[in-house]
Amino acid sequence: MATRRPDFLAIGNLCFDLVDGERILGGSSAYSAILAHNLGYRTAIVTSVGEDFPLALLPPGIEIHPQQGEETTTFVNRETAFGRVQFVHSVAAPLDIAAIPPERLSAQIAYLCPILDDFDPDGLLARLDAELIGVAPQGWMRTVGDDGRVRKRRFFALEQVVPRADVVLVSDEDVTEADLDRLISRARLLVVTHGRDGAEIFLDGGTELVTVSAFVREEVDPTGAGDVFGAAFLIRYHETRDPEEAGRFAAWAASFVVQGEGTEAIPTRDDVLSLPAEEEEELAAF
Repeated sequence: MATRRPDFLAIGNLCFDLVDGERILGGSSAYSAILAHNLGYRTAIVTSVGEDFPLALLPPGIEIHPQQGEETTTFVNRETAFGRVQFVHSVAAPLDIAAIPPERLSAQIAYLCPILDDFDPDGLLARLDAELIGVAPQGWMRTVGDDGRVRKRRFFALEQVVPRADVVLVSDEDVTEADLDRLISRARLLVVTHGRDGAEIFLDGGTELVTVSAFVREEVDPTGAGDVFGAAFLIRYHETRDPEEAGRFAAWAASFVVQGEGTEAIPTRDDVLSLPAEEEEELAAF
């Protein structure tokens, strides 16, 4: 029997976040895939992890295609005099693009969301045959020093990646000012998130700008909110092709994540459908 293509494919490494000595499931692919799964989408993840990674941490309905090696990427956040600083304890092997099943690469929505330099973007994009391609290049805008500290760097593959993406999503915390200017001018549709200050959506090389307000919530932990925003935006944009509506939908979905810790705070379908009355008309066909 032929394997059905996924509705939503997340490509990026799952990881652990060390919190008080405990390993917590993390990674953009985890947050985005769980959100898509919760919304009823046939969802798959392609990831590189260690052989001992407990795949059962993900909901059973998500198809996981692990390339297993010796290590799982593991992050730890430390509070310093300069604020929170992120360090890396271990890094998974890069993804082997040639080993990804071709039927997975013909998903309705493909979300490229590396957490470090997880895979070769040019090689993957050459094989990808998705209806909508979203790219969150955070992992390609990071480097790890000899001390294990994560630092920003220029987006080395910007010219190769951005023209081939339908949607590019970045956080203002991750992107350099020089790269932001280049992204605005080169992307078909660029989403820049600003945390509790909402998001900006740049269209057609920056010739049109749409702003989206955040929904005010009591914040416990913002980890993963941007990943859920990205997945929700792509899902709604794929359905409507309306960037403003997709932005509001994404902001609402992301607002749930900041109220808790880890993937447990990712909203369900019922949560998302509880959009305030003045916005409910937007979800009539969802």
